[in-house]
Amino acid sequence: MKSIPWITTLKPYRRTSTLNPLRVLLDAGYPPEKLHILITGREPLHTWASWATYWKKVTNLERFILAYKTTEMIRGMAYEHGIPVTCYVYEMFINNPVENVFKKLFQRLDLVYTPYAISAWDKLPAFGTQGSNIVLPEEPLPFITKNLHTSVEKASCFTYNNKSKRPQLLPEEDIEIIRHEGLFDIYDIWSEYCQNDLEILL
Repeated sequence: MKSIPWITTLKPYRRTSTLNPLRVLLDAGYPPEKLHILITGREPLHTWASWATYWKKVTNLERFILAYKTTEMIRGMAYEHGIPVTCYVYEMFINNPVENVFKKLFQRLDLVYTPYAISAWDKLPAFGTQGSNIVLPEEPLPFITKNLHTSVEKASCFTYNNKSKRPQLLPEEDIEIIRHEGLFDIYDIWSEYCQNDLEILL
């Protein structure tokens, strides 16, 4: 049986900031050899700037830091149990062709790559419809943001959106706290994994 990629992402909700899905699976007796952890990460200032833009009124910097550290803890726990980990950092698309990245990512996860992974989405069933196999989970009411996913739902292909100006709007205090809490170091670990596992440049 192929291993199952378990995707770990950062979320602004209180409970998911501390959720360890790997611990849940292992405690339930799921075989470690059937798991493969996929961490999808993003540079911390860009990530917090995004959170602050959409959800700052219902989340906070402390919760963001906790979510970032929890994700790194899961990576370390997987390593201790001999579970393969693949880190996928968003910034890898700056210097690498999208098709190359996805081909290598699919190969790493033992999945079959097709061009539909990155293009011609308008020829596929629409998000959430029968046959699409893609469902955006319901978000808690306080976190629902109008049109947040519209650009993704209407996209016909994958594109990298830099939004480089966002971190410039962050208070210096937030930046210093993020640096002090070691989130840049965590991101560097994920980036190194990404470069080694997918053989790409960052």
